[in-house]
Amino acid sequence: MLERLVHWGFDTSRLSFAFRTAVASCVALIIGWLLGLDHPSWAAMSVWAASQPGRGMLIEKGLFRILGTLIGTLVGLALMHFCGEQLFLLVIGLALWVGLCTAAGNVIHGLFSYCTLLSGYSASLVVLLSQVNHQSIWTLGADRLLTVLTGVIVALVVGLVFAHRSDEDALIWRLRTLTVSVLRALQQQVRQEPLSQSVEQLLLEASQIEEALDPHSAGSLRSRRAVQSMRAVVFAHVSLLTILAEKRPVLRNDELADYLQKVIDAHDLKSPLEQVVSNLTYAIQACNTPHFAQGLAELKQALSGRHAFNQHGRMTTTQSPYHVVLHRDWVSALQAMYRTSALILIAGSGWAITGSPIGAYVLLGTSVMVTLFSTFESPALIMKHITLWQVVAVAATAICQLLLWPLANSEWQMLVMMVPFILLITLPFAYPKVMSGSMDYVMIFLLLSTPSLPYTPDAGEMAIKGVAIIAGPTLALLAFKLIFPTNLLRRQQVLMQAMWRSLSSLASDTTSFPFWQARMKHRVVRLTSMTRKTSLDWPQHGRAGLGLLMLGQCVENLRREAVESPEGYHQSRHQVWCKRLQHALRQSPQDTLALLHRYAEMEKYRTPLLSAQASGAAEELAQTQPLWCRWVG
Repeated sequence: MLERLVHWGFDTSRLSFAFRTAVASCVALIIGWLLGLDHPSWAAMSVWAASQPGRGMLIEKGLFRILGTLIGTLVGLALMHFCGEQLFLLVIGLALWVGLCTAAGNVIHGLFSYCTLLSGYSASLVVLLSQVNHQSIWTLGADRLLTVLTGVIVALVVGLVFAHRSDEDALIWRLRTLTVSVLRALQQQVRQEPLSQSVEQLLLEASQIEEALDPHSAGSLRSRRAVQSMRAVVFAHVSLLTILAEKRPVLRNDELADYLQKVIDAHDLKSPLEQVVSNLTYAIQACNTPHFAQGLAELKQALSGRHAFNQHGRMTTTQSPYHVVLHRDWVSALQAMYRTSALILIAGSGWAITGSPIGAYVLLGTSVMVTLFSTFESPALIMKHITLWQVVAVAATAICQLLLWPLANSEWQMLVMMVPFILLITLPFAYPKVMSGSMDYVMIFLLLSTPSLPYTPDAGEMAIKGVAIIAGPTLALLAFKLIFPTNLLRRQQVLMQAMWRSLSSLASDTTSFPFWQARMKHRVVRLTSMTRKTSLDWPQHGRAGLGLLMLGQCVENLRREAVESPEGYHQSRHQVWCKRLQHALRQSPQDTLALLHRYAEMEKYRTPLLSAQASGAAEELAQTQPLWCRWVG
């Protein structure tokens, strides 16, 4: 049977995950009803929201779901307490709170982001449903917390039995292989041999490893520390790849090549990291150029951190100045906040003017969609799929409530009638062509289904509710397309603009070089990963990122000459060059390129090393100038 499903195109791992999650949600639904909760379907929804195929993600997401729901519920209670029945004040309060949560969720990484976003729309859920159902806000808030707690507990119990452990060993093996490949490339360069692997291919592997790290950090403090130590090694490789990408002439150094071979052999034989670090120390001593020694020293420090983690469960060695700094997209975060707040104000104004429960449902769906999916790379695309699945969900709800529920004589019979509709999602969830957005089918079905007796079917009310629910993703789709349009290409443009702008802050000494360099490494691997997904010329974009790291090193050395030079005339001359460079960086890549060429020509006899570095940075920038002109201007 499994072979047939695979032949038909089903993902069997997703199929088994979907089936056990659907069964677990049915169990949570029944438990919630047995406990006497007002909305047992919310417990079933929480199972779907918290369930993950890996144990670490399952545990951490479940805990963050509880925390986010608690914070959102408390904020919702506070809004109801201070605003009372003033609907316009409620809308303004929700717009501010949900907007701030959306901004924070777009800046923070990992499941902390999920918790922040959940805190935003949980407040909307509590406030709006209390208005629709005319239910005590305190009762609804308590019911919300208890249903979420019930669903998360069921998800944890089922998930911990079936979920697989994080395959950290495979990631460690990939990182070890990358280390060997980068060191072999360095060895080939110092032997003046052609590289067996291109710098761009090695950078792509580094970016893919870095992208795979976050899911492995969930579940425990130890996992988070493990990922931090591995990310430091990845960033050290980016530094070495920057050296490999430089056009500087390299003198043959057989002694260094021999020591690098010892490091490679130690890695291939899976020797203790202590031995690898020891061999790296000898390799550093054999370096005849400072940039090689600096790059290998960074790798040594990162591997020492890995060794300390393996020995003690934590990184006891200091990471400064080679610490890990992650890119934070402040521009997209502010745009997401403005978009979310504006849409909630627009949709909420209609509800506040009419006072219609339908307006509350529209506002609820809108606030969830525009918040939760704001962090997606292409939210408008996923909104199309979600809208279609919500149409299916409304149709399924109508069949259940208009045709089946009238036949029920008790609430437990109504619950049993819901089970087939929940299990129905199992196959679409595992089929690649329709899986995108399929979870929203079961979420909307459960949201609209609260079994209670006596029950009177109302087709008109069902139709109005369905239209209101579907209006949520529809409005969110329009917002994602019209208000600060967001997609993968746009995020790439914002990233490249941030990379370029950071050079001027480095030149003006408003950002320390170690911080700038560490953050730029993360931006380079993100840029490589992004362009790979967009089918653009990712090798060229990766090379552009490495070129910016070279340019940043040149800018830092130029700034040091302007500050630390013992000769007054030499220092003042370089202060003028720094001001010119700051102006050129703010103007355009063309102006920067022209200035670098001018500096290299005019200062080649006074500062030959720095002039050569400026010439190399200019040569690298010239190769990728069309990219920077296209994305930066």
